Amino acid sequence: MHGLPTFAAHLNMAFMSEETVTPSTRKYWLLFALSTFLTILMLIFVNEWFWVGLPFVLTFFVQALDKM
Repeated sequence: MHGLPTFAAHLNMAFMSEETVTPSTRKYWLLFALSTFLTILMLIFVNEWFWVGLPFVLTFFVQALDKM
């Protein structure tokens, strides 16, 4: 029992010393805008192939919202 309070204090200090790092989503917003633009161009000029760009648009949108 003697080592338990020391371990609990050490465990608490370990959690307190961790820094919460929020990644910048600027890169993903830029990639989302670029892929959206390219998908719209594909919809205008090669509309039978526009669906190829949709996974990029949706993936970068989710990453820009920081949900992935």
